[in-house]
Order: sequence, then structure tokens, then C-alpha cells
Amino acid sequence: MGFMDKLKAGAEEAKVGAGEATARARDTVQEAKVRHDRAQTHTELGRTTYTLVDGGSLQDERLDHAVQRIRDLGAQLSDSQTAAE
Repeated sequence: MGFMDKLKAGAEEAKVGAGEATARARDTVQEAKVRHDRAQTHTELGRTTYTLVDGGSLQDERLDHAVQRIRDLGAQLSDSQTAAE
């Protein structure tokens, strides 16, 4: 195999490797987007659940602690804003 043939073979290997790396990166980006969307949907579900519990439309003792924690944190924020004024 001549020098030019080796050079062409090396370039072809690099091209294939770059294509595979690009495909892996694309898959990784897509997976990250799906994970982000799932986390955002969980957050939206939590907000909706809180609203339903707070409004009395949903009752489940498993939610009581988290709802009370959100109320307490909201009160702390209100208190700190009032103190700052």
C-alpha cells in the first residue's frame, strides 16, 4: 500500500469516527432534552397537585407534609420581604 493509499484510508477512518462521534453527541443531546422535559413535567405536576390540594379538590395524607412545607416556605418569603421593606 502506497503512501497516498494509507493517507486516504486514514482520512476515511477519521471521517467514519467523526460521524460516529456526531451521532453519539446527537443522541446525548436528545437524551438530555428528554430528561429536562421530564423534570419540567414533574415540576408542573407538582404545582398542579399543590393547587388542587390547597384548593380542597384533592385530599391525600401523603401530600400533607409537602403542602405544609410549601406553605411554610411561602410564609418565610413573605416575612423576609416584609422585614426588608
